[in-house]
Amino acid sequence: MNADRPPEKANLIVQLTAPVRWTQTMQQMLADGCNKAVEVGPGNVLQGLFKKVSREVDKAAA
Repeated sequence: MNADRPPEKANLIVQLTAPVRWTQTMQQMLADGCNKAVEVGPGNVLQGLFKKVSREVDKAAA
C-alpha cells in the first residue's frame, strides 16, 4: 500500500477489489447447521444464489 494514501482510501480499494466469497460463506453456514435463509428486501437474487449451493435449505423472502 502507498504510504501517502489515507487508510480509509486503502481499505475502500481492498473492499471493492476483493473477490466475493458467497459460495464459501454459504457452505460454511450449512456446515454450521444453518437450515433456513430469509432474504429481506425486494427481489430474490440471494435465494437463487443459495439454491445453487444447496437445494435442501428452506428459503423465504420477507
